[in-house]
Amino acid sequence: MENAVTSFRLPECFTDNVLAAAKGEASKYTTLDRGSEGVRYHFDIWNLKPESQLFQDINKTLGDLLEAEFEVIRLHKCTPDHSISRHIDNAYPNNDTVIVRLDDEMDPRLWVNDSPIHEEKGLGYRLPEGTPHEVIGGFSVRYTLVGWCRPRDGIVAGMVSHTVS
Repeated sequence: MENAVTSFRLPECFTDNVLAAAKGEASKYTTLDRGSEGVRYHFDIWNLKPESQLFQDINKTLGDLLEAEFEVIRLHKCTPDHSISRHIDNAYPNNDTVIVRLDDEMDPRLWVNDSPIHEEKGLGYRLPEGTPHEVIGGFSVRYTLVGWCRPRDGIVAGMVSHTVS
């Protein structure tokens, strides 16, 4: 299905390792609290450096799973009062957005195409370029891996695909 949102699952032990890094490096986060072009951002962000071992591990594991190369990888931390209003990612042209829930809280906060999306630990979504999405406030702290990638060969294989209405 071309231009469909696709879902995938990361291995549990890999998800646990990324979550441990996300929780263990509090000093590396910066709080984004601003609005631009009608989008309101309020959350904590850690931009991983491409030369870091964590970036390389994520790029290898997730890149192999999605048959993609990642240009940017970030970790997001959203407290219950944090949110990101509806937007379309446009900072990385010709890249899909990848979002993976890392924590095991059962507090779904991700909306795609104006609909809530099921979230659970290790479950990720690949949003084709131009897909509107948002993160609403919630009841718990939400940790996510977020990245922007391009297909290695134009074919996304090995993933369960479904259309999100």
